Amino acid sequence: MKKNDFITKIINRPHVKDYTYTILFFCISSFFALFVIKPVLSIAFSLKREAEDLARVNDVYEKNVSKIIEIQSQLESVRDKMHLVDEALPESPQIKNLLNEIGALANQEGLQIKSITFSTLQLRPKEDKLDHILINIDVDSDFLKAQNLVKGILAQRRMKTIHTIKITRQSEIGKSPDTYLRIQMDVDAYYL
Repeated sequence: MKKNDFITKIINRPHVKDYTYTILFFCISSFFALFVIKPVLSIAFSLKREAEDLARVNDVYEKNVSKIIEIQSQLESVRDKMHLVDEALPESPQIKNLLNEIGALANQEGLQIKSITFSTLQLRPKEDKLDHILINIDVDSDFLKAQNLVKGILAQRRMKTIHTIKITRQSEIGKSPDTYLRIQMDVDAYYL
């Protein structure tokens, strides 16, 4: 017998054919699983993870866009009132306007201002900082007029804070000491 006949005879046996097909099936299945199914599954999982990440990023973007829309609507509602901000915080000290406002208020209350002094100014522009100028005001008045002066200063559009108030009783001939007061105020007026 020849070698080829012997191999053909062994291969043609039914149980050898079954084992051969089974081995080839497992080899092909392993190859298919290793080189086709595994990459497809890894791509599917990575795509799912990317979809979840994109959904989270989308939620963040939607929240940010809604915040921007809300801020824009707020800005549109106050756009007509922006001049009030410019009046409250001017870009320069505007000492002349401060003097006019305080003088007009004192005249309105019937007060005589004894003196107004200003602190020294830096004329160099600052770096986006809120700056202030200190104003010292000396007034002779009774209590009610002084109270109206303080309320009037705080009610003006220009942003001001009263740093200190010193009230002393003055005695003058012919005037009651209870109604004649010397008021000394330190007022901070702000500007940009």
